[in-house]
Amino acid sequence: MPELALLLKQARLVNASSLRFLPSQFRRQGNVKFIALADLIFALNSQGRFISGFGFKAKNMLDFLHTEIKILSETVRSKRIAEFDLKSYERNCAGTLRSKNEKFLLEYRALMDFVQIWRPNRTDRPKSEPPTLFDILRELSLEFSRSAWTLDRDISTRFRGSSKDNLNYRTTKGWVFWISKRSHLVSLRRRPVLETKPPVLIHAKFTDPSVGEKR
Repeated sequence: MPELALLLKQARLVNASSLRFLPSQFRRQGNVKFIALADLIFALNSQGRFISGFGFKAKNMLDFLHTEIKILSETVRSKRIAEFDLKSYERNCAGTLRSKNEKFLLEYRALMDFVQIWRPNRTDRPKSEPPTLFDILRELSLEFSRSAWTLDRDISTRFRGSSKDNLNYRTTKGWVFWISKRSHLVSLRRRPVLETKPPVLIHAKFTDPSVGEKR
């Protein structure tokens, strides 16, 4: 494939730690090299031979997520990651999220949103270990499990969909989840967490007005 060979020549070497996340098949494989060209990533073995390629945008991302969900469905024995079930009866959904006693189908477009927005806490993970989709789904499921129904009027306009979308909303401190009438998670937004500064203590000197009075 001369076109692929040309692309590989133009690509640059990148560290695994700089990737947004890592394909499941390459976890703990130190002999794999990654090279990047625009938003495409190519994996090479220790001899420099092409293994696979993936991308983080648009259709490349969607194809990649489909592949990763299939791998997880075949490798996770319980078919469950935290509060996420790797079971879905609809083609456009990756699985089922749970929150208390309710269930919601996770659409791939919402999963793509989360992958694009969420970043791992680097203090909890060695720099040489980017997250896999397993880690991302676990984080999403735990966050969503803490969500609660919230009225439209209590959500800022910039975090709401248009009125024609006919959405309901669930929220946590940091996220707004868009829920369709069919109980699908169709999209999400991250809310900035405002830093709360400790109150400033003002030390004022008070004097007793009776001091100095004549008796």
